[in-house]
Amino acid sequence: MTPPEVLAYREPGTLPDAEGWSVRVVPNLYAAFRLEPNGQERREGRFWQRDAIGNCEVLISSPDHQAPTPLLPRSQVEQIIQSYVDRYRHHRQNPALRYVLILYNHGRPAGASLEHPHSQLYAVGLVPPSFVEELEGARRFFGSEGECVFCRTLADERAAASRLVFQNDEFVVFAPYAARTPFETWVVPRRHRASFADLDTAREKPAFAEALQLTLRAFYEGLNDPPYNYYIHSALLRDNVADASVEDVYHWHLEIVPKLSVAAGFELGTGIWINVVKPEDSAAFLRERISAGTVRDSSKATVR
Repeated sequence: MTPPEVLAYREPGTLPDAEGWSVRVVPNLYAAFRLEPNGQERREGRFWQRDAIGNCEVLISSPDHQAPTPLLPRSQVEQIIQSYVDRYRHHRQNPALRYVLILYNHGRPAGASLEHPHSQLYAVGLVPPSFVEELEGARRFFGSEGECVFCRTLADERAAASRLVFQNDEFVVFAPYAARTPFETWVVPRRHRASFADLDTAREKPAFAEALQLTLRAFYEGLNDPPYNYYIHSALLRDNVADASVEDVYHWHLEIVPKLSVAAGFELGTGIWINVVKPEDSAAFLRERISAGTVRDSSKATVR
């Protein structure tokens, strides 16, 4: 029921597109972007349009139809992350592409249309506005403070400790100080690198798998398996060549956004997010789930 695989980790001796795989990557049958070398552009006065040039893939987490990431063996989560790295590095070689977004939609309210757990990869020939905004903010901070805003945030969050969820030798998990939604959580590498392609698979991959899985398990057990999205923000595929400063100012990371609230008219009309759970309380809740402690909750909102 899928197109031929473009990557699979499988048992030795098994054939492509057959049984025996543990993680499998296939093209998306319903791709929003397609690789068309002669993409067309059209301008009519101030109106401009361009073909959606890119590539879309489905990264299937496991042959187990029922097992979400929190319940998989840790080694399987490491393979999922390895598939992210391998496909990211593959698409980086295509000069028509500018940006790769790797994401996971869990639950129908989060946009998951298929039950079988899987991630998605979008390799696109344009620069997303969200990345532009993050990069501009990072540049402003670097210009005024002389350091990476993400590295400073890690240091500040570790010093404050109240919004920490989990940390190991390579990654820090925390609730952002100005979290947009209840239980928004970030997973950030301690080592400063702008591109996800630079993940050290020997040292950082096991630590990344641990940080991500423990956090998602806390969601699963503490919040009754809520719908959520997570996505990896990384530098542009070739921006380090065109603009060396990106390597200094940007820092790749993963963001988890549970679907526990709905953006209504105020949020959409103002761009101001009303979050009814304080980040300190969401971090304490998740931290205690990870350490098997007691559960705490809060319904107070604060402006940040």
